[in-house]
Formats: sequence, structure tokens, C-alpha cells
Amino acid sequence: MSKVIGVSGGKLAFGDYKVTEKQKEQMEFEGDLYKIKSHNQVTRLSRNNVMVFESVPGTRVENFVTAEERIEFDVYGDADASIILAVEDKTNFMLDIDGIVYDNTSYIAPGKLNINVTFEGDGPVHVLVQKNPEA
Repeated sequence: MSKVIGVSGGKLAFGDYKVTEKQKEQMEFEGDLYKIKSHNQVTRLSRNNVMVFESVPGTRVENFVTAEERIEFDVYGDADASIILAVEDKTNFMLDIDGIVYDNTSYIAPGKLNINVTFEGDGPVHVLVQKNPEA
């Protein structure tokens, strides 16, 4: 992969879990400054110097969308990953990981949601985090 951050179809794509040396890049997208640090051990994305995504070990993320009510993306990796997402504080969420839905998911620390993804084969895992309107 030549770039560790870019835009495809109007959505962010970032990370490279196949490299051993830390890759760093930054870019502007929709008026915000995004910075990425990625390698096989960790992938970390920040927007305007605030962390929005972190995975351990490193991953590749495509179709990354953040909106007021949801975060959605496809994630690739070669080992199961723990992912931390920046979310709205004091809010409950519906979490959908590849069609398995978890209602009333809450954060691990103010503004941080921790999820775990399991990779089976070469395909991506689809993740949707949405504000739970019924909570």
C-alpha cells in the first residue's frame, strides 16, 4: 500500500497492518485535519489532534464514516483486534458487528467505546455503532 490514509468513494480509508515500521501521514478531509500512525502493532487515527480510532494490533479500515448519530466502517486484519472509538459521552449505543447486534452498549471511559473484532478469512468485518434512541 503506498498511502496509509486516503479517500475512496467519499469515505476515509486508513491503516496498514502488514508493515513493521511505523507509517505516519496526514491529510485534510471535509475541513478537518486527520493524522494516521499505523503498523502491524497499532493503527491510530486522530481528527484535529483528538483520537477517533485506535486498534491493537494494527488494522486496515475502509469506508470509515463518522456522523452525529453513527460510526460505520469495514476493518481488515490478520489477528483479532481490540478497537477503541471516540464517542459521545454519557450515551448508549447499538453495536452491529457483521450482523450481530448488541443493544445498550456503553463506553469504557468517558467518550471511549471499546469493541473486539474477530477476523475469519481475508474479508472485512463490518462495524456499525449507532446512538441508541431507546436508551
